[in-house]
Amino acid sequence: MKHKNSVTQTYIKRDCDILPTLFKQARAMAVFPTTMRKICTIAAGLPTPFFCISDDAALDYARKRYLNGLEKHFKSPYKQRLFNAFWDKFLEIKTRCPQMSLQSAVFSALACPAPCVGLTPWIIQFKVSRILRIKSQKPHLHPPR
Repeated sequence: MKHKNSVTQTYIKRDCDILPTLFKQARAMAVFPTTMRKICTIAAGLPTPFFCISDDAALDYARKRYLNGLEKHFKSPYKQRLFNAFWDKFLEIKTRCPQMSLQSAVFSALACPAPCVGLTPWIIQFKVSRILRIKSQKPHLHPPR
């Protein structure tokens, strides 16, 4: 369980591992000449190996929707797509194994591949630019020859 207003390990892994990988894949898929915006738009639609949703957020979403019937709507179509896919995967697991607890079904659904990362292209561009800037400012281990 995380502390209030703290960043979860899922989001740290997403920002450090998943986003640079998606950006490299999108850059390889892009038709040149291209822009950073087009590359990030491609990256926003690429699938990820797992759902980049924190455990707390996914459990809260599933409880509200499964037990109370409250469907949350997001402003971002990418986040809406991610949570709709999560819900479909959750229902698939829950119908396959009805005796499974809600928490176990949520964790099983989070481990499945996701259709997208859930971030807008602008946010991906912001985070990737920040990662690239930090990498370029780090001193190199070996001096240039």
